[in-house]
Amino acid sequence: MRLLLAEDDLNLGEGLLEALQKEGLIVNLVSDGEAAQTFIESGLYDIVVLDIGMPIKTGLEVLRNVRNKGIKVPIILLTARDGLEDRIKGLDLGADDYLTKPFELKELVARIKAISRRIDTRSGKKSTKEEIKFGDYGFNPSSETVTKDGVIIPVSKKELALLAILVQNAGRVVPKTQLLEEVYSTDKEMDTNTLEVHMHNLRKKINIPNFIQTIRGVGYFVQKDKVVK
Repeated sequence: MRLLLAEDDLNLGEGLLEALQKEGLIVNLVSDGEAAQTFIESGLYDIVVLDIGMPIKTGLEVLRNVRNKGIKVPIILLTARDGLEDRIKGLDLGADDYLTKPFELKELVARIKAISRRIDTRSGKKSTKEEIKFGDYGFNPSSETVTKDGVIIPVSKKELALLAILVQNAGRVVPKTQLLEEVYSTDKEMDTNTLEVHMHNLRKKINIPNFIQTIRGVGYFVQKDKVVK
């Protein structure tokens, strides 16, 4: 499960980050409301733990904004405030749960798991392990996420599509023509320059020397022994 943790107290945030990762969650930590909203809008996360007292944008502002945009990702609010009015306001804005500081880690984990079960029940999902590993990185085609040491790396849809084709064809050269047809077929302007830019970005994000190799004049190649399916 991919979780976004938005907490401006870095000591608390880093402690929760480490503890939640030990629970098997893939977690990203942000420390201000603007970053939290940007990450939520990326659509990469299954659940959000959002502190109300965030700088730049408060947690309640972020909650209101994402709900107004139709984003339905489950959100648990964290706050040091214990006023009834704050709790009611957060729930009225669309929060799924509410936890007042100080709290026990096991209570937060229990609430996350409860929401996860509700998501799985509604969607009929069953937990599966489909991650493809290469070095410290992992790629899950079904959830469309790339991680390094369990932390999600922001990767665009086009880059994800290119990576999926390359790792699924590890050990053979994938022609540029195939990539253009499969990844950019619906684009009005598709050319090799766009493909090369996306490949450049992908190499920077997956920082493994010679992981994606260019076969001049033909296409791209990933060594089979570097990929564990």
